[in-house]
Amino acid sequence: MREREGVPDLAVLVGLQASGKSTFYRQCLADRYDLVSKDLFPRGARNRQRRQMALVEEALAAGRPVAVDNTNPSPEEWGPLLAAARAHGATATAYWFPPDVAGALRRNAARRGRERVPEVGLRATFGRLRGPSRSDGFDAVLEVRFDGRGGFAVRPAPGEEAPAARRHPPGPPGYSPTDAQDPTHGGGSEVTVPEENRPKTTTTDDVIESTDTEDRREQEPGGTGRSLREAMEEAGVKREDYEE
Repeated sequence: MREREGVPDLAVLVGLQASGKSTFYRQCLADRYDLVSKDLFPRGARNRQRRQMALVEEALAAGRPVAVDNTNPSPEEWGPLLAAARAHGATATAYWFPPDVAGALRRNAARRGRERVPEVGLRATFGRLRGPSRSDGFDAVLEVRFDGRGGFAVRPAPGEEAPAARRHPPGPPGYSPTDAQDPTHGGGSEVTVPEENRPKTTTTDDVIESTDTEDRREQEPGGTGRSLREAMEEAGVKREDYEE
């Protein structure tokens, strides 16, 4: 499976600090997407927004998919990114990490050095955080949660199941509307990243504590009972949308 030539995707990760965004990028997107993150800029770097946009524009202009791994809590941050995607004829996918303030604070407390953010900063992000929507201009909005086994479960965000008119880009490994050899996304049931695709990691974002699993048992609904093929057919997504 490959993307349509000349149609890159812009992946915008949206969520609190210490919500698993960077780990998700490494496990699920790093093999195809360039990475842009203000956290990677040198300490004290100036014009971070301008530098970020220059890197995004460079990747899209070259036809390369690119992921923006910041908190991206509101349309104020999404707007310039979506404008860049449209200017280069790219698709735009939001990866939404629903807020779990207690879990994020716990993981953040386990961080060391520059990776740890002040609690007040995390809570300030929560105050601004809004879930993305296709009505904001995204072609797809996918919800990402820890799966309790060291990986992630990815599915269309509630209310965002119907595919947008534009073509959707490839999704994480294991997300298959037809069979295990066609790792794409675009609508349907929850999908878990296969164990073999989960590299060993050491940072605190990568360590999924047992308490996270217990919290999710109370918060998450059960399975949909649909097969992936049925869910994709229901969403109106066809295999030819992804293949040349």
